[in-house]
Amino acid sequence: LAAAIPYFHTALNGPWKENSKSEWTTTNSVFVMKAILEFVYTGRFHQDQWKLFDNDDGNNELAKDKNKKKNDVATSNNITDLLSVASEYQLYSLIERCEVCLIPTVKSPESCKTALLLAHQYDRILKNLKKACLEYVVE
Repeated sequence: LAAAIPYFHTALNGPWKENSKSEWTTTNSVFVMKAILEFVYTGRFHQDQWKLFDNDDGNNELAKDKNKKKNDVATSNNITDLLSVASEYQLYSLIERCEVCLIPTVKSPESCKTALLLAHQYDRILKNLKKACLEYVVE
């Protein structure tokens, strides 16, 4: 992991407490961490497993609900969760794959708003998503 992910390189090779432990704990969902590891080790990203909204029409709040029960987090397949961890771990090629997955979701005013907020949050990374949102607004 340290060779593939800058975050782990720093954590495992620096003077941090994680460096001396034989195990690593995380608060990230199992679903997200499996996707991260699969991407790092195989380069595969199954974009059909990820969603931005709870329902299919994109006219809903983000699927990531702050009031979710704790066990729901373990199976969350919300792409914002994956994007957040990919950003934290500096996996820019995975972030690009997430962006490609997000662009087609810009198909309603609500989905455009949500995607634009996400593009703003990751301003320097999700430039194509922001562009897609702005193009939707002009249409």
